[in-house]
Amino acid sequence: MPASILVGQSVIATATEASATGVNVPIPNPATLSWTTSDPAIATSTTLPDGTATFAGVSAGTATVTVTDAANGLTTSDTLTVGGPVATSIAITFGTPQ
Repeated sequence: MPASILVGQSVIATATEASATGVNVPIPNPATLSWTTSDPAIATSTTLPDGTATFAGVSAGTATVTVTDAANGLTTSDTLTVGGPVATSIAITFGTPQ
């Protein structure tokens, strides 16, 4: 399922494997999972030892997130959208007196 975050935010992703009948199957060695992002200028990825990954928003745009289980020869991808920064303050600037 696609996800959305803002620049400066991060999100944790988890992989789930299933049998041909749709029954969830435990991942025997989560360390065999590797996570990547199609565009590190939009979102960076960090694969964690427990098989999850952290994705951090760097700039606005869309990146494809891919997880691969090398032990089972499985790969899947999904979309991560990073939104632009949200205003947290406002300022007034006065012009030159006329």
